[in-house]
Amino acid sequence: MAKKSDASGHPPREPRAVRKNSAPPATSRTEAEVQWEHFADLYNFAPVGFLTLNHHGQVLDLNLAASGLLRRSRQSIIGAPFALFLDRGHLDAFLEYLRRCDRGESQVVTDTAVRHPDGRVVPIRLVGAQIPFRTSGEHKLYQAALIDISEQVKLGRTLRDSEEHFRMALRCAHAGYWSIDFATRRTVWSPEFYTVLGVEPERVSPSETAFLDLLIVEDRLEAECALESVLSGETDHFEGEYRLRTSSREVRWLGIFGRITRSSGGTPLRIVGIGIDLTRQKQTAEDLRKSRKTLEQRVKQRTADLLAAKAVLEREVADRKQLERQILEISERERRRMGQDLHDGLGQQITGIIFHAHLLHKHLTTQGLPQAEMAGQIVELLNEAKIQARHIARGLQPVDPAPNGLMAGLDHFACTTSELYHIDCCFLCPEPVLIAEHTTSIHLFRIAQEAVANAFRHGGAQKIEIHLRETGDQLVLEIHDHGCGLPKLGRRREGLGMRFMKYRAETIGGAVDIRRRPGGGTMVRCRVRKPDGTSEAE
Repeated sequence: MAKKSDASGHPPREPRAVRKNSAPPATSRTEAEVQWEHFADLYNFAPVGFLTLNHHGQVLDLNLAASGLLRRSRQSIIGAPFALFLDRGHLDAFLEYLRRCDRGESQVVTDTAVRHPDGRVVPIRLVGAQIPFRTSGEHKLYQAALIDISEQVKLGRTLRDSEEHFRMALRCAHAGYWSIDFATRRTVWSPEFYTVLGVEPERVSPSETAFLDLLIVEDRLEAECALESVLSGETDHFEGEYRLRTSSREVRWLGIFGRITRSSGGTPLRIVGIGIDLTRQKQTAEDLRKSRKTLEQRVKQRTADLLAAKAVLEREVADRKQLERQILEISERERRRMGQDLHDGLGQQITGIIFHAHLLHKHLTTQGLPQAEMAGQIVELLNEAKIQARHIARGLQPVDPAPNGLMAGLDHFACTTSELYHIDCCFLCPEPVLIAEHTTSIHLFRIAQEAVANAFRHGGAQKIEIHLRETGDQLVLEIHDHGCGLPKLGRRREGLGMRFMKYRAETIGGAVDIRRRPGGGTMVRCRVRKPDGTSEAE
């Protein structure tokens, strides 16, 4: 039988038994004292705090662990109300603890908090009960254990925060939690999962059957087979996308993702997973598919329209180029006709007039008339007019239709330029270049004519070289001058003459390159495929 405590809360010393015949031996008293001291040491140095309270809540005794937990000395605590060391917000919990102890409950557990002298609040747990043995008339005493639950409170707060974050994540993802216990087949749905399913907790109890009944007929069998394969152990995960009909007859898409959790020994415990509302994603995907289809149709239609417009434009460009080519050909024909008319018509007439004027001059000179000198001047003027007419005719028809017409025309052009402008202009052609197509010869001659004119007028060149050669299946015409060269890039502006040369080169399927020469001056190069060749111009 337990012994009654003394006023300090310690188990009382064993009272001496009153015997009439003999006193107890000295050895018995020594063993009792040793046992008492040993018990006192265990009490004082126990790792758990203990204290003794009276029915008013005063502290009658406490051990070192309790003193350390309160951060006060035993002398300052003994005799003081324990409520003085509590945080104000937890006084009601302590008073309820005293009332329960007073009612004699076998074990009273209450969570409260003490306040240290530095103001820090530490959560504790009081576990105690009423001391049952006391002498007659003695007040009730309560024995309590003090346990520091700071770590438990912190862990619980962390768990609550984690659970709140988890639930918030589920709500943001339009998802809910579910689980199925393997042993009992007990099914749990979170409130968020009810929301995803579109049903009310009061109307539907969570179960496998209730879940399958919510699915439409076309998806129910597939979901049932997938769930059964997990419950039977064939697979360890359950995934799928299913359509369900909510209580409002609305069709939703549901994504289910679940896996088996096992014990440390590998025994399956339960299936845990989440359900996600995929309706919005499915609707977005369907809208994107329709938009993509509509866009593809529009792109096809637009592409067809662009191809048609491109074909029309290409035909117009081809017609325009053909028309421009015809205009150039007509212009060159008219030049040749005018040159021929000047040579055959006007030239012959001037020749006849010169003959008659010469006879007149001779007749007047024979007669000694003063008009003979005037007749001689007329003959000289007519000879000059004949020369000018010949030059004009030559300019209108610079290239003969013969294959060597371009070489002859460029050579004559170089000589004429040297005579007219008093500069050094020469034509260099190491090997014969024969061109059967007269149109190509005309355009090349006009390009050379324009390049030489630019070199003299704008470049101030005193030396000009005209090169003509045949390279493979290409004709290369180059005009080198030793003038001041092209202006710098910032001041260069393509004039009418340059555009004229490029246009003529494109007309015959060639290209013109105009650049500064390293030694000074300008180089104009025109490459064109031979009329009977197949290569493209550079």
